[in-house]
Amino acid sequence: MVPFDRYSAVLDACVMFPMIVRDVLLTLASHEFYSPKWSPRIRDEWTRNLLSRLEQRTPGRAFAEHVARIAGATDRAFPDACVAVDLAEDARLAPVDAKDRHVVMTAVAAQCMPS
Repeated sequence: MVPFDRYSAVLDACVMFPMIVRDVLLTLASHEFYSPKWSPRIRDEWTRNLLSRLEQRTPGRAFAEHVARIAGATDRAFPDACVAVDLAEDARLAPVDAKDRHVVMTAVAAQCMPS
């Protein structure tokens, strides 16, 4: 089997938001196919969007605790997944859409590069 730390992948909010996609990707990570990575900003984005979607579908119910439990479970299952991103804007990122630069910066900080 491939060592767990050999491959890392940044999981952006768009794949953490849908339950089925999140479940499949995190199941593969739990079986050590790769090491998942995300930033606090990515985590905030998918949890905020999930909370908004749940509240839109069922008005009047509070889902904050439910979403917090999901996010907490992912954090406990993958304690090394959250990567602090302290990279300044880089001119090399100019071709990347401004709203997606934080994902590229997360990949750089997490060293998700081929070796």
